[in-house]
Amino acid sequence: MGKPNRQFISHLFYVIITCCLSSYAAQAADHELRSPDGNIVIKITSGSSIQWSVRYKNETILFPSDISLTTNGEQFPGSKTKLLKQSAAAHNDTIFSMVPVKNSWIPNVYKELKLVFAGGITLSFRAYNTGVAYRFELNKKDPSLKIETEQVSFSLNKNNLAWWPEESNPEFISHYEALFTKARLDTIAKGKYAYLPLYQSTPAGTKLLITESDLYDYPNLFLFNTGEGKLEGKFPPAVLKSHVAPRTDRREVLAEKASYIADTKGARTLPWRLIMIAPDDVSLLSNEMVFQLARPADKGNYDWIKPGKVAWDWYNANNIFGVDFESGINNKTYQYYIDFAARFGLEYVILDEGWSLTTTDVSAPRKEIDVPALVKYGAAKGVGIILWSLWRPIDENMDAILNRFVDWGVKGVKIDFIQRADQYIVNYYERVAKACMDRKLLVDFHGAYKPVGLNRKYPNVINYEGVKGLENNKWADYITPGHNLTLPFTRMMAGPMDYTPGAMRNTNKKDFRVSFNEPVSRGTRAHQAAMYVMYEAPLQMLAETPSLYLQDTAFTQFIARIPTTWHKTIPLHGKIGSYAAVARQHGDKWYLGAMTDWEERTLESKLDFLADGNYRLEILTDGVNAAKYATDYKRETRLVKKGDVVSMKMAPGGGWTAILTPLTPPQKAFTLADTLRGSLTPERTWWDIQRYDLTVKPDYNAKTISGISEITYKVTGSNARMQIDMREPLLIDSVLLNHKTPLTFAKEGSVWYIQSPKQAMNSINNVAIYYHGKAHEAVRPPWDGGWTWTTDSLGRPWMTVTCQGLGASIWYPCKDHQSDEPDKGASLTMIVPDTLTAISMGRLESKKPNGDGTTSWKWAVVNPISNYCIIPYIGKYTNWSEVFKGEKGNLDVNYWVLDYNTDKAKAYMPKEVNNMLKAFEYWFGPYPFYEDGYKLVETSNTGMEHQSAVSYGNWYKPGYRGRDGSGTGWGMKWDFIIIHESGHEWFGNNITTNDLADMWVHEGFTNYSETVFIDYIFGEEAANQYNHGIRRGIRNDKPVIPAYNVNAQGSGDMYPKPSNMLHSIRHGLNDDQRFREILRGLNKQFYHQTVTTQQVENYVSSKAGFDYSKVFDQYLRTVQVPSFEFYFSEDKKKVFYRYTNCVAGFNLPLVLKNKATTIKIIPTDKWQNSAVNSDAATLFDKTAIEAMYYFTVVPVANSGD
Repeated sequence: MGKPNRQFISHLFYVIITCCLSSYAAQAADHELRSPDGNIVIKITSGSSIQWSVRYKNETILFPSDISLTTNGEQFPGSKTKLLKQSAAAHNDTIFSMVPVKNSWIPNVYKELKLVFAGGITLSFRAYNTGVAYRFELNKKDPSLKIETEQVSFSLNKNNLAWWPEESNPEFISHYEALFTKARLDTIAKGKYAYLPLYQSTPAGTKLLITESDLYDYPNLFLFNTGEGKLEGKFPPAVLKSHVAPRTDRREVLAEKASYIADTKGARTLPWRLIMIAPDDVSLLSNEMVFQLARPADKGNYDWIKPGKVAWDWYNANNIFGVDFESGINNKTYQYYIDFAARFGLEYVILDEGWSLTTTDVSAPRKEIDVPALVKYGAAKGVGIILWSLWRPIDENMDAILNRFVDWGVKGVKIDFIQRADQYIVNYYERVAKACMDRKLLVDFHGAYKPVGLNRKYPNVINYEGVKGLENNKWADYITPGHNLTLPFTRMMAGPMDYTPGAMRNTNKKDFRVSFNEPVSRGTRAHQAAMYVMYEAPLQMLAETPSLYLQDTAFTQFIARIPTTWHKTIPLHGKIGSYAAVARQHGDKWYLGAMTDWEERTLESKLDFLADGNYRLEILTDGVNAAKYATDYKRETRLVKKGDVVSMKMAPGGGWTAILTPLTPPQKAFTLADTLRGSLTPERTWWDIQRYDLTVKPDYNAKTISGISEITYKVTGSNARMQIDMREPLLIDSVLLNHKTPLTFAKEGSVWYIQSPKQAMNSINNVAIYYHGKAHEAVRPPWDGGWTWTTDSLGRPWMTVTCQGLGASIWYPCKDHQSDEPDKGASLTMIVPDTLTAISMGRLESKKPNGDGTTSWKWAVVNPISNYCIIPYIGKYTNWSEVFKGEKGNLDVNYWVLDYNTDKAKAYMPKEVNNMLKAFEYWFGPYPFYEDGYKLVETSNTGMEHQSAVSYGNWYKPGYRGRDGSGTGWGMKWDFIIIHESGHEWFGNNITTNDLADMWVHEGFTNYSETVFIDYIFGEEAANQYNHGIRRGIRNDKPVIPAYNVNAQGSGDMYPKPSNMLHSIRHGLNDDQRFREILRGLNKQFYHQTVTTQQVENYVSSKAGFDYSKVFDQYLRTVQVPSFEFYFSEDKKKVFYRYTNCVAGFNLPLVLKNKATTIKIIPTDKWQNSAVNSDAATLFDKTAIEAMYYFTVVPVANSGD
């Protein structure tokens, strides 16, 4: 087969039409651009003036409006303006949002028209189905230029109804937190101005929203009303000198201003001027044009960016109660906040204004605060610290202050009272974003202008204020439900919005009172809960005092379960200022939120967006008496399915929130590709892999690879065709049998078939497959597989691959099925530039300079290996080695790290590795690959269990990149990646499952390796606490084991849920020696083998002397959490017990004990009883039992024996 003669570009299709025009001066020309669906038409007239207008369907929404630009005293357009050419393009791709505010994947479909003028000026127009935009693109010869003014005008229907965010400061100094005045344009006084975004409704009911995007090195746009529906843009002038007013720390004085708005580069783009267009309010809610028009992030590793919820102090004035210390700005108070955050799984605590020595000196804390101590205390519980600062201290000493914050270990900064929108400040936003990105710090801008797309280029910019939010309740009465329902259609359309919800003191319309220290919200408690679904904020506050949240843990647990990022958003209902309802998806769960103004309201929605199967619908809504007592709410739970209709009934000022969890997971419509990839087809079963010998040559700049996959195999059956797995867009060039005979091949669907001649039974043969192409690139490695082409911190190439689950066929031809590992090992030869080092599994066999600027590095293993563990690591590495004296003798231990991390790595890694090897050889038996050695290899992703070459990207920090997933503190006493990924050497690499559906054997046992590691190093009680802590990560969204033979993986619960099952079995066995023998025996019995779940289940039951089949069924094949019910007889001499919410015959043994007494019972789903004495009765403690066993304990009333 020959190579294809055309190129394929994923998602991207361009049609370019270029019309070269004769240059002419000031001659009017008309141009037209239509949206992809044809509903929107932009018309542009160019000549001595340029105007644009817009029609939506049959309505003119923008009448001819002038566009011009004055730079260095020269106005464009002018009488000598020359149009050189125009080009049109149709664009269709998809944007991935690293911190998804509305959707993870955003269709980016538009048509574009570029008008290229003489003098280095281009006007670019875009028409989306959801709106229009234009911008200037400058290519001036001057290296710099001063922009005196840009004319931005909107000639609109004077009868448009606007929600006007009125401003009045003549110097554009503002917190951008206006109330919205609802008025027709022709009734707004001339000279009034508004900040953006600006919402309007036309007489025909079309909804418009004007704002801007991709704002860099340029001032913000404001709109002035000039009468008759005309709005003219104005900009803050460039500020030459400014200072803080005397006797204040934050009031800005602009001492000297320029006559221009920007002093900038001659070659650049200006911000996009955009109008969102929608037929109704509910449609407007799905618009993401600001994000679409913003420039993308640079390639890099953004896994460290962790959205989440925050226990916030300022709204509640640090007022906690029911404690034995004085609350305030002190460590004890913040430890209380941290304890609260850890209990409910909140990721952060903010130390707001007051923590620092002064508000203008944030380089040191006040005497009552010890930031490093709080960081350490929080880290032990999985809670990060974010610090507040005014903007000027960081502006004046950015590197030193941010470095200090990093040294303390904080996770982010909240920068406040910025108040300005001129060019200097816009540049300040980017300086902060970049400086914090370089230091892995989150940024939350307060006292800030609206989002303008900065958060796309810098995903660590995780939230913005610029909204009149909950805090205003401390001093005013205007944060009404109507105001709250204006925000989703106005301010929130620009991007993330830090409203800071969560008030627990709630009042109805007539009962509100102002209190600074004990603030009260307007509207119901259910109204506040709905904000967690309605308001888009990747960093979302719980604003109330923890003491009040702790008084209502049911409510707090409910809102704490709501995510802060969304994979998919579907608006359901909406009318600005009146009501709104949305459905949002995160993982397999859906979340619904609805809010109403002061009108009682019921909204109905059909659940047609759900997948097939049953869902548990958990509702938090206004209680029966919420109209009289605003804190009243109720909880309901019921089953629903796709197509059902839910009624969202709300009291005045009320809300309605629901969490939908799949109970019977939807049956995926498996494709032929799934079957071919996941099943053992006849074209796979006649040949048994003996060995892989791979050669790959990556091209870093082109992001392509070429290579050879040599597969040595044994013939085990009658043969005809050989199925080879390799993903598009890689292509096979040729195939040789036994290094000499060319074979024909063809691609059918998702696989390749090689026509094979008759081969003798039991003969050993070899096929060499030559291939090339653009390999799939990982988006979020290791969670999304493929090649990673990145750079280290010095800008040098750094490459690797991750492909577990997705499969090794993503980058080389193979039999991509876990059941067939190469019996005689594998080798990988990497041809890389001489300046780089290439590492892989096993031992280095050779290193050969090729004389052409490249070197070939060959690594090999002698043991069987999963094909997803054959991985290249290419970069500027250095290494050292040690010897571990283990159960099978000397084990070679090697460390490969980036050259500049050598000292750090040497001081950190060996202790962790030695502790790991000691603990795991004790619990699991000898390290399974003494012949190939053990190595750690630094990588850009978090880490993976690549056999004998474990990848490491945990930043040399304890926990999981400095976080404890258990929330107990024990997870911060060791390096998660070294322990967890190395645990896979026993479970995953030594014992490998035949089918991807049984991956719980890999992940569940390895997750449990963390518990036994803690047990070995820190003791049994620490292990019990840790295992109980990781239980909070169990979602019970779908069974751990999915369908077989279709390359399907089960729930992410395959990590903590089987781990808790194993710990429950261990407690019920009550014999650690036997339990340890089971774990060691598994690794001996199935040494270097592939297995099924049934084999593992049978082995555990056999060696334990108890049939655990129903226990495995319960925890691996259902989403039910069993309940253990019990009660005592009247005389307290008998205890009655049973399991409910379980499979028939569920019979997990229980051992309950203390120092004085031990009892063992084997409950089932039928009532049983046992005699007890007074000591034994005390063992039936709900908290103590649930700490050891994964089920819910339910004491029930005595039923009369």
